[in-house]
Amino acid sequence: MTGDYDYKLVLLSIVIAFISSMAAFMFTNRVVRNQGRSAKAWMGLGAVAMGSGIWAMHFISILAWSLPTPMESMLDDTVLSWLIAVSVSWLALDIASRPGLKLQMLIVAGVVMGLGISGMHYTGMHAMQMYPEITYNKTLLALSVSIAIAISILALARMLHDHQSRKSSLSSQLYAATIMAGGIACTHFTAMAAVEIPPHVVLTAASTSQPGLFSVIIALGICTLILLAAILTIVDSRHRDKGNWLHADTQDKLSRMSMLDNLTQLPNHRYFQHHLSIGVRRTARLGTALAVAIIKLDNLKLIKQELGQHISDEILRSAAKRIQDTIRGCDMAAYNGSEEFLVLFEDIKHEHDIMPVMERIMQSLNTTFRIDRHDITLEARAGLSLYPKHGDADRLLTYAEAAMHRVQPSDNHGFRLFDDRLEPSSFDLLETRQELRHAIENGEMVLYFEPRMDIIGNTITGLEIQPRWLHPTKGAIPAATFAPMAENIGLIDDINAWVLEQSYRIVNTLRQQRIHVPVYLPLTSMQLRFPDIQRQVAAKLSHFRLPADALILEVAESDFMQQPEHYTDLLKQLPAITLKISLENFGTRFSSLPYIQHLGLKALKLDRSFTHALISNQKTRAIAGAIIELAHTQNLKVAAEQVSNEDERNALLSLECNEIQGFFCANPVHQAQLIEFLMSSKFASRPDKTSPEEIAWSAYAVTADGLTPVR
Repeated sequence: MTGDYDYKLVLLSIVIAFISSMAAFMFTNRVVRNQGRSAKAWMGLGAVAMGSGIWAMHFISILAWSLPTPMESMLDDTVLSWLIAVSVSWLALDIASRPGLKLQMLIVAGVVMGLGISGMHYTGMHAMQMYPEITYNKTLLALSVSIAIAISILALARMLHDHQSRKSSLSSQLYAATIMAGGIACTHFTAMAAVEIPPHVVLTAASTSQPGLFSVIIALGICTLILLAAILTIVDSRHRDKGNWLHADTQDKLSRMSMLDNLTQLPNHRYFQHHLSIGVRRTARLGTALAVAIIKLDNLKLIKQELGQHISDEILRSAAKRIQDTIRGCDMAAYNGSEEFLVLFEDIKHEHDIMPVMERIMQSLNTTFRIDRHDITLEARAGLSLYPKHGDADRLLTYAEAAMHRVQPSDNHGFRLFDDRLEPSSFDLLETRQELRHAIENGEMVLYFEPRMDIIGNTITGLEIQPRWLHPTKGAIPAATFAPMAENIGLIDDINAWVLEQSYRIVNTLRQQRIHVPVYLPLTSMQLRFPDIQRQVAAKLSHFRLPADALILEVAESDFMQQPEHYTDLLKQLPAITLKISLENFGTRFSSLPYIQHLGLKALKLDRSFTHALISNQKTRAIAGAIIELAHTQNLKVAAEQVSNEDERNALLSLECNEIQGFFCANPVHQAQLIEFLMSSKFASRPDKTSPEEIAWSAYAVTADGLTPVR
């Protein structure tokens, strides 16, 4: 028995196959662009829509096939065929969304999917209960299954290619959907051609439904489902595009924000450099000039220490606003960090053009700031450089900084223009500063320990810490040389913090080795000016669980006598203090001796100025004797530094000095060899005496031309 086809319904079935194929590609894109539960939700919706579409195409095609006898379908087999179609679609979406799928797995997946499509078709055909049963032409049946497998492999390969290449244009989807719809149609009609229906066939079971009406309702419902799913994918795509646009806009805002300083809302150093390079090119093209200024707020750090972070921040904001309100419309102000502002002056013809503007800026900064009932006066200084007079953009900031560091109190309004005579030294000084910035990170900062000996027993009674910068080419540079430079560029706090940390760490290591020798650390004038030293010392003692006198801090008399009333309270709060008395300052202003009994000192130390003049000057010897006698009445030991020969040692012995240090006793010891040195000496034997000429490092001094050796 043969049947005829309603070609209108055949065309409708092919259209549904095409729509289902398009849905397959749309849902594949949604799945691969999402993750987690979102991806599973899209996969489930896509499997239902796509599988139902394939299933609907099958039933509409059967409706298009008319037989002489009425056709009836069993509901259970019909539902089973739909479940098979949905499961196969789930498999297709799952495989297409996997990255890096190998060819062997692709072929296996295509075979399984092709068998699933064929199973859906033949299960649907089995729903038509007839007697005798439907038989199939084995050749055409095998051909239909082969077509299903081939089209499945092709469809999966196409979806996987679009996913991996991330190219899924509408034209590409239309092309692939056409091929897939044609393949599904070929599979179906080849399978229908394989059907062999005996003559005079009759139904063997009563229909549980009206197949024609049931199939039409299902087909319309499935098309509606695919349409709704497609609308959801379009809405999701537009939301994602909008999200991408918002993300791009956010990134652009973040990029702009990265060019601004959060506190002052001025451009930062990065943007200033960018704008400067543009300004230099424009200036070169127009034949005009520009200038760069660096403005430093010298006392802002001290204000922060005394009044707190909030006041410091408010001053920075107010200073930024004053600078911004004072400059011209064609100029630009920026915040460089570290209490420094930058100003770019454009459209100038002569250096005198910017002098009035610069004077107004400095006057505005020197005017009293009223912050939270505090009247605050800033100490500001500035340096300027010109383009093209002083070179290219790279040199301008360097020269402006060099000019700023040379501002003198006598300079009008506190700023200075770079002097060409300073050019030879500026880059050498800049190079040294750059190297100093990385000295701690590169492990170039180390501690040396100079032994302090008992003047009678020649045993080691203490160690004095001497920081050194081990420069790769210039040798060991003492702290007296690099500390002023570090203070100028704002690194002295970092270096002092490192020295304090390392000192306590080494003291802790010595005590773990049962070496309980007093260790002395000279404080810099900068550390003494900032009371934060008290908190730092307390924190280190607590961290390493050391006693209060594990590290004895040494203060120079010259620093102490600048503000004796202020520093007396500070030193009383520090756990262990030594005062170093200098002959040059002794008796010139106030004597520090009346303060001795109130400071809770551990010891006194005579500065090298006493030691060097001890033999040749009887007056110096008398003063030294008086200081030693007074210290002894306070139960304080007295040490003398830089003792270099036997005569100086004997003179100090006659004055009953307790301890000495210097080349006569021992060379300073590197921190790495300290424990070995102490263990080998057993704290009893005096190392070989070494002359100053045999010392392992060279001393350097800061001059206008950079670092020069001291001969």
